[in-house]
Amino acid sequence: MSKLDKLFKALVETKNIPHDLKLLLITDTQILVVYEGRVITIILSNQKDSIYKSLKFSRDAILSFFSKIEFLINELIRLKLSTYEGPEGSMLDDLLTRINLKLKLDLLKRWDIIKGNYKRKLDKLIQVRNSFAHVWDEKVIKYKNQLLRNNFISFKEDAVETWSQLVEVYKSEQRKINIDKIIKRLNS
Repeated sequence: MSKLDKLFKALVETKNIPHDLKLLLITDTQILVVYEGRVITIILSNQKDSIYKSLKFSRDAILSFFSKIEFLINELIRLKLSTYEGPEGSMLDDLLTRINLKLKLDLLKRWDIIKGNYKRKLDKLIQVRNSFAHVWDEKVIKYKNQLLRNNFISFKEDAVETWSQLVEVYKSEQRKINIDKIIKRLNS
């Protein structure tokens, strides 16, 4: 059993998760979110398929997809700053709610967590998100210089690919989590 699997198991089985532990863990088949002493486990047979099936041409579905993207970006920032434990985590939450998504992406690029081509693709996708958030009629929203309604399959494929790449970036970055320290804290 890997250290990550041991941490998953410890978090799911423990009754006393510290309130100051804020953590996202991702494996190939599971996503586990720890926040305010609670554990939310999402079991997926295939994350890419799950995202693909849930992404529809509707304001709700698209904004929901981008809330997941932004959550993942926030957690990448949390990992970079090693603020998944202690009062700093709450302070970071306050800060992240005040920073727009494009600025968060700029930080990730500046820190070499994401590359320029990937950021440009995300920027194009985020324009659709912003349009859904601010435009009255979704029929006028464009993606790649075409009406989104006529170009939705391309948008959806790009969005799912971008999600998958971001998950892989997170999985690589989560190796920096001090798993032994968290398990020890859970067992004390």
